[in-house]
Amino acid sequence: MLDVFAEFETNLRKERQAEGIQAAKARGPYKGGKPRIDPEAVRKLAAEGVRPSHIARQLGISRGTVKRFMPGQPPRRSSAGEAPVIGVGKGTNADPF
Repeated sequence: MLDVFAEFETNLRKERQAEGIQAAKARGPYKGGKPRIDPEAVRKLAAEGVRPSHIARQLGISRGTVKRFMPGQPPRRSSAGEAPVIGVGKGTNADPF
């Protein structure tokens, strides 16, 4: 019974939070961070043949970020709303049947 009340309170809190975010976006201060990485700089250096680790060192970013902006890389899918990937094999939560 307490679970029902807890879930109800959680839903109310989420609704209030969503309303607050929507109101802040309307007022203007809810804009997110400034872009810190220039994807064109990454692509330009990659086109010149500079290795990803050297690009990362030059621009002060991680290699993973460099690889994300490299030409020929498929765009990353958002993790929002995606189902978790369940592994198959020993030591995973795979279906035993």
